[in-house]
Amino acid sequence: MKRGIQIPWIIVTVLSLWLVMHLVTSLQKNKDETITENILPFITKLKSESDEIFKTIIPVSFSKESGSIGKAYQHKNWYILKYDGTQATYWNSNKIALDSTVIQASTFPLIYRFGDDLYAVFKHPSTTFLAFRLANDGKPYVKLRDALPQLGGYYFELGTLPKVSTSLLFSFVKVAETEIDFISIALIATYILLFLALVYLRNQDYMMYLAMANIAFVQIAAFYHLQYAFSDFYLFSNQSIQLVAANHLIPLLFMHLAAVLSIGIVIIQLVKKLPNALSIPILSAYLFFLADFFIDLAKRLALRSSISFDFEKLFELSALSFLALAFIALSFIALWLLCYYSKLKEQLNHASAWTGITIGLLVFIVFQYLDASRSMTSLSYPIFLVAIAIFLHYRIPKVQTAIYLYFLLTTLITTNIAYVSQQARQQLFLGKTAEDLIENKDIRAERILKSFENQLSQEFLTPTNFQDFIANKDKIENRIKHLYFSNYLEKYKLKLYTFGPNQEIIASNNPYTFSDLDSVYNTNTKRTASAYFFQIDDPTSLNGYIAKYENCNLEGHFGTTFILLQPRVVQSEFLYPEIFANQKSEETISMDDYSYGLYFNHVLISQKGNFPYLLNKSPQEGNTSLFDIGSIRHRIFKKGAYTLVISKAENRIRTWLSILTFTITLLLGICFLISIGTYTMIDKEAPLATSFLPGTSTLLSARIQTSLTIILLMGLLLSVYIVINIVKASYNNSLENQLLNTVKSINSQFQNKIDLKDKLENDEQRTLLLNQASSSYNVDINLYDVNGNLVSSTKPYLTSKEILSFQMNPKAFEALKKDRKSQLLAQEELEGSDFLSAYIPLLDSRNEVIGYLNTPFFAKNQELNKQISNLVVNILNIYFLLIIGGIVLTYFISRQISKPLLLIRQKIATTVLLGENEQITYNRDDEIGQLVKQYNKMVLELQESANQMLETEREDAWREMAKQVAHEIKNPLTPMKLSVQHLQRAYGSGPSEKLDALFTKTSKLLVEQIDSLSNMASEFSDFAKMPEDKFLSFNISKIMEGTIDLFKQSENIAVRAKVAPEIYVNADPEQVRRIFNNLIKNAIQAIPENKQGTLEIHLVGLKKSVKITIKDNGTGISESHYSKVFVPNFSTKNSGMGLGLAICKKIAESANGTISFISEVNKGTTFTVTLPRIENN
Repeated sequence: MKRGIQIPWIIVTVLSLWLVMHLVTSLQKNKDETITENILPFITKLKSESDEIFKTIIPVSFSKESGSIGKAYQHKNWYILKYDGTQATYWNSNKIALDSTVIQASTFPLIYRFGDDLYAVFKHPSTTFLAFRLANDGKPYVKLRDALPQLGGYYFELGTLPKVSTSLLFSFVKVAETEIDFISIALIATYILLFLALVYLRNQDYMMYLAMANIAFVQIAAFYHLQYAFSDFYLFSNQSIQLVAANHLIPLLFMHLAAVLSIGIVIIQLVKKLPNALSIPILSAYLFFLADFFIDLAKRLALRSSISFDFEKLFELSALSFLALAFIALSFIALWLLCYYSKLKEQLNHASAWTGITIGLLVFIVFQYLDASRSMTSLSYPIFLVAIAIFLHYRIPKVQTAIYLYFLLTTLITTNIAYVSQQARQQLFLGKTAEDLIENKDIRAERILKSFENQLSQEFLTPTNFQDFIANKDKIENRIKHLYFSNYLEKYKLKLYTFGPNQEIIASNNPYTFSDLDSVYNTNTKRTASAYFFQIDDPTSLNGYIAKYENCNLEGHFGTTFILLQPRVVQSEFLYPEIFANQKSEETISMDDYSYGLYFNHVLISQKGNFPYLLNKSPQEGNTSLFDIGSIRHRIFKKGAYTLVISKAENRIRTWLSILTFTITLLLGICFLISIGTYTMIDKEAPLATSFLPGTSTLLSARIQTSLTIILLMGLLLSVYIVINIVKASYNNSLENQLLNTVKSINSQFQNKIDLKDKLENDEQRTLLLNQASSSYNVDINLYDVNGNLVSSTKPYLTSKEILSFQMNPKAFEALKKDRKSQLLAQEELEGSDFLSAYIPLLDSRNEVIGYLNTPFFAKNQELNKQISNLVVNILNIYFLLIIGGIVLTYFISRQISKPLLLIRQKIATTVLLGENEQITYNRDDEIGQLVKQYNKMVLELQESANQMLETEREDAWREMAKQVAHEIKNPLTPMKLSVQHLQRAYGSGPSEKLDALFTKTSKLLVEQIDSLSNMASEFSDFAKMPEDKFLSFNISKIMEGTIDLFKQSENIAVRAKVAPEIYVNADPEQVRRIFNNLIKNAIQAIPENKQGTLEIHLVGLKKSVKITIKDNGTGISESHYSKVFVPNFSTKNSGMGLGLAICKKIAESANGTISFISEVNKGTTFTVTLPRIENN
């Protein structure tokens, strides 16, 4: 096993062991078990730390030095508070306030619960206190968990804790907070295993099955650990997607995808072993089902999960939104890979393959239509996906081009699924909301009412008697209104109608009698989730909610109060953010961006939003339930006499483009990572490795396109950064001016009041003043006294619920009290949410400070984020279009720039030394023009040099030929001359018996030499003359058999032949015969006379060629002579012209064939000839 594979296996083994150990541990422990732990060791350390802090901060005051020290300790979770009696004189945060029980306590340290926070409080003799925040909402802070590791995964059990305690023994409840760690480890292990499986698959190693089996094990372990039923959730039905928490769902889906891919590979491998008649229908049907599964899963994820897919609202998106989008894209990438791996395209040249695919398609359609009652329209999508995947793989020969087309296809599919599902989700939400609105049913309001109804009932038990109740009626009503019916419930008009013990009307402005309201309460209402508040079901007279509370004391009943909540016709949003009232909706879509008008018998009874609805006519066109007026899309919902119009400004093109932009961005990132992985771990030259990796292309056009795209992307990032900062600065300046002007106006209104100080000291008048100013300026108001303590608030929710203390922000108090500033804007933080707050001193008629006014603006970040989101989305969409246009533009520009270069490259590639080379025409005198001129100049010089070289070679060739001919002719002429001279001398001596014999012998010798000269002339003639084209289709097997028969009788030679029958080629049969003759003759001549010769001759028919081998056991050819074997005039024999093999090479090449050899000295030589094969017609 290679080292590169060993490392992933080691990592997977470690991760798997961790998973197993964690599973075993979870079996031994109950996740909800409660433990008791003494935190004394940690408190002891805190005590030492608090002593050191006291030394640093005492004496403490609102000075700049103390302020900076206090702020530094606040960041460490230490809160400093100093009291003079019960009056706070210093505090470094308004997150906590100590009640009198703590201030007057004698035993420290003690544990103090303020709101959802738990503190350890330490006291200095100077009545200075240090409070360390131990936990928020029961979760111990990091410092405590580090000191007591056994608390890992445990929360404080706050339900049983008293407000103040000196006990350091606490109960802790186990919470399942390690699940994310478990899922993360399982996910990492899954994809390492998938990588190993793919590597083994590429090498056809059976270890891939081990990796795939481990993937299944890890996924089962994850489901088991999360206590989800594997069988129920494996296919992820609508119910399962809604039940699984979003932070669990996405990792499970990614593991699910790896398992599906692994199973798919195994299925395809097994099916491919079957005959084509079975494998093709099964594979095609499997791919259709798989495509349908991926489409359905993607749609369910986008439609049914709690993950937001509204990519126009950037600040409402989470990492899960992008991961979900990436999962959808990866699903279809997995589908393309499985289509590619199925190799169906290799079978498409056969008609039987199309029949098999058709059968698979019919199986898919029939099964889905009959079993799942699917429409043909819904089935067309998976059919189209598989068809286009196979088509691209079959018709696009260039792999990189196919990859880019798959990328584009994946982008469009993912975008459309997300867009269509988001629109469907919006329609479902609006339908459900419309049903509630038409029924006047407000689930959110009912949930809030239920949360405080029992506490509200205690307010009516407070008075001691009827007269006391009458005297304090307005005060009680104001308290109830501001304490309970603020925030979201301000969309309702609140009316309290009080009746005496005999059902008499108390207030003169009461338009209803007791019997009127009691009749509505008992007969014209519908029950809700609340036990006290019922929904009124009589829109002709009243609508909204009604509750009935009895006024009682210990002696009995002394009155009745009806609470009537009626929707305002024009509703405004409440000012405090939802998180402060625990009213946050779980929906991923809200009505914040919508307007609606509710009509009863065509009369507007309620509306919300910015659209100007008509009072007595709904904006409906005909009978349609969906229509547009300008850029506003209206949706009509009807039920009985009710008509609900929901309106919103929609730009569907922008919505689709936003999803497309983020999809492409995500896909580019994914493909970039895939390219890096392929490049570094698999194959640097693979198309997938270079397709999305910048700088890997060697083409100038590609580099130009990449450079311009990067420039545009850098411009995009810079533009977004600049715009965000400009918008923030502009918005903040505008908001600050608006907020300061508002608080100044309120201050002026107060200062114009006569006897302001006296009115502010009266609870009723003070409340009236604040409420009037709050309603006039549509802001919340807090009034603090000169010591920074809250006196009154239009929204007492934060202090009553102990979300904030009743002290001013210490920075504001220091600035206004100590530094005597006339105004201050402070950025404050509350439960992770930032907001802007304006402070101004309140002066009396003598210009003395009598308090401080504060107006918080909680909607700042929400409005700012909305503006930034809109701008960023618009910029992204514009830049996306610019990048697409830029890519297209750079493509054509780079082609124009590189076109002459490509032309030069092509011309250089086709430049020949001998022959005519074409010049390039280019009319511009730029850098490329200069290069073209140099090329044309080179062509002319090359032509001239070639002509000179041809002339020289021609002369050298004739000179060499003449020399060779002279040499070869001279050799036989010398013995001929000597023989004739000898004959002449014998003849001059006179007749004799020897003369006849000598004459005969000399004549024979002369004839032999003349034949030799004739043969030499023929060989030179054959070599010089190029073969004429006499190509025929003939049976080469017969030519070879005939040639073998001629040489079978050779002495001392054993011929072993194996000739495939009926092999046809298109060549000159006589020239092919000459090749065989020359090669066999040379092979025989290469065998020494004293050695038993062996010739092995084979003729084999291949798919597209015929292969002939002639092997001998002769002397072989020396390696130093390899390069000269086919050169004319070279020979290793003592006789011959050395032209035979050169002629063979010319004949083979003229028939589009090849000739080659291998040889070993003293062992023999094998010559191989290949010629194109043709079918026998």
